Amino acid sequence: MWRICIRGMSSGCWVGADSPDTGGMTPLSGLLLAAGRGERFRAAGGDDKLTAPLPGGSVVVLAALQRLQAALQRWNGGPVIAVVREGRDDLAALLRSHGAEVVVSARAARGMGASLADGVAHWPADHAVLVALGDMPDIAPATLAAVGDALQTGASIVRPRHFGQAGHPVGFAARWRPGLQALDGDHGARDLLRQHPDQVVWLDADGDPGCLRDIDTPADLGALAAPWSVHHGSARVSDSTSPIASAPS
Repeated sequence: MWRICIRGMSSGCWVGADSPDTGGMTPLSGLLLAAGRGERFRAAGGDDKLTAPLPGGSVVVLAALQRLQAALQRWNGGPVIAVVREGRDDLAALLRSHGAEVVVSARAARGMGASLADGVAHWPADHAVLVALGDMPDIAPATLAAVGDALQTGASIVRPRHFGQAGHPVGFAARWRPGLQALDGDHGARDLLRQHPDQVVWLDADGDPGCLRDIDTPADLGALAAPWSVHHGSARVSDSTSPIASAPS
C-alpha cells in the first residue's frame, strides 16, 4: 500500500512533478457532473451557480472543466464527458464550445447517482476515469495530477482528503464501470466506496482546501483562491506501511 502526500507550497516539500512516461499507460478520461439545480445558490440570491463569474473572466463550470482537461493532457488522456440536466441547452452549448463531450441526463432529478450512471454509460470501456464536480473550480492541479498518477500506478479507487475530510476528484479504474453504471438516487458513488474500503487509496491533500470547496452560495465565490487560476499545491509519492483508511461517513 502507499500514500501520496500533497502539501502546500509553503511547507517546504517537493514542488511540482515531472511529466510521466506515457508509454503503456492506462487510458484515462474525465467525467464532469454539472446536472444539479443549484437551488441553494438561487435561494441565497444568486442566479445560476455553474455560470457564475470568477476573477479573471471565466465562470465556475468552465474553470472546473479546464482544470480537468489540463490534467488529462498529462497522460495524453481521453475526453471530458460533461453531464447536464434536460433543459440546459445553454450550458450544454457552453461546455461543447470548450471541448467537452456532453451527455444530457434524463434522470438528473433523481440525484447525483443517476447523473453519474448516465455519464458512465458514455465512458470508454477500457479507460480509467477522474470524476469531478462542475461546481468545484478550485481543485489544485497537483491534486488532479496525483489522483491520475495513482490510477496509473495500479490503484483501483483514488480519493483525496483534506485533514481527514473526503474530497474530489475521485478516480476509478475501468473495472468499476458496471458498479458505477448501476448507481441511482442522490448518493453518488458514496455507497460503492463504503462497500469497498480496502480498494480505496487516500491522498493526503492537506495543502489543497480546493478539493473540498464547492460553490453552494454566492458567498462561497469569495472563498476561492485569488486568482482561481494560480497553480497551488505540490505532490510527492512515497512508500508507506500505514493502512489505507476506510471511507469516512
